[in-house]
Amino acid sequence: MLEDGVLLFLIALPAIIAWAVPQLQKLNGSFLIALKTVPPGIFALFFADKLMNWLYKWYSEYKFENIERFQVSIRVGIPIIIALVTITVSGWLIHKKFRLENQYNPLPSLLMFFPSLFAVSILGFMISMTFFSANGYRYQTEWRSSYLPKKNGVKIAFESKSIHPFLAEYNYRLRFIRNGKTSYQLLFTNYGGKTHFNLYRLKDGRLLFRDKDWDYIVDADNLKVYRLESDGNGEQYIAAIPDEKINSWGGLEKRNGKTFMSIGRHEIPAEKVSGILDGMVYYGCIKSKFYPASVKPEEKVKKMRKL
Repeated sequence: MLEDGVLLFLIALPAIIAWAVPQLQKLNGSFLIALKTVPPGIFALFFADKLMNWLYKWYSEYKFENIERFQVSIRVGIPIIIALVTITVSGWLIHKKFRLENQYNPLPSLLMFFPSLFAVSILGFMISMTFFSANGYRYQTEWRSSYLPKKNGVKIAFESKSIHPFLAEYNYRLRFIRNGKTSYQLLFTNYGGKTHFNLYRLKDGRLLFRDKDWDYIVDADNLKVYRLESDGNGEQYIAAIPDEKINSWGGLEKRNGKTFMSIGRHEIPAEKVSGILDGMVYYGCIKSKFYPASVKPEEKVKKMRKL
C-alpha cells in the first residue's frame, strides 16, 4: 500500500540522514545512537505486527472462529518486544563497529522509542487523512471476519471493512463456504455508527440479521440473502438482494397487483411473508465478533428508521 510506503520512508528518514552525513556517522552520543536505532525498531514493530495479524487471520480461517487465544496482549506485546530487541542489538552493533570506549547503555534509545511510536501514530493518521482527501471515498481497509457456527454444512462469516479513516462507516458482506466453494453477498453500507447486529433463528430455519438500519433474511441452505420490509400496514415482504455495491434504495411499490422493492438500480419482485418473524428465537449478536446467545444476552437494536 502506498500509504505504508510513505510512512516507512518518513520513519527511516532520520536514520538515513544520520548515516548519510559524514560528520554524523562517527558521532555516537545517546541522542544520535537513538536516531540511528529507533527507526529500525519501528520497522521491526511494523513488520512483526503485520506477521502477527497474518498468523491470527490464518489460524482463525483454519479454525473458522475468532480465536480467543490470540489475546491483544500477545498480538501487541510480541511486536513491541521484537522492536526493543532490535533497538538494543543495533545499538550494540554500532558501539562495536566504532569501538567506542564508553560502555553502551541502550536505555536512552529504549526510552525514546515510546514517544517516537506515539509520533508515528499521529503521522500515520495525517498520511491517511491526506490520501483520503486526495482520493475521496477510495479509502478502505481489509475485510475483517466474524465467524458464525456452521449451519447445515455451510460456513458463514460476516465481514466488515472500514471506508473512512476515523468515522464509523463500513461496507458489509456475508461469505458462504460450501463444499470448498466460496461465494459472497454484499449488504448495505453502514454510513454511520458502530457495528451491532442481532441474529435470530426463524421457525423455518433461516436467520434474521437485524441492525439499526436493515433487516436481512439469510437463507444459508440456498446461499441467498433477502431484504425484509414492511408496507406500513402490518404486511411484510422480502426481495433478494443483488450481489453488487448498492448506493441507493427505496421502499415497496405496488403496481398492477404486484409488489416491487427498489434496491439500487433494480426493481425486484417482492414476496409477501407476513408472520415470518413469529416465534423467532434470539441466536446471538455481532459486535467486535459473533457472540452466541449463551455469552451475550439480547440487547435490543434501536432502529434509525421505522419499518
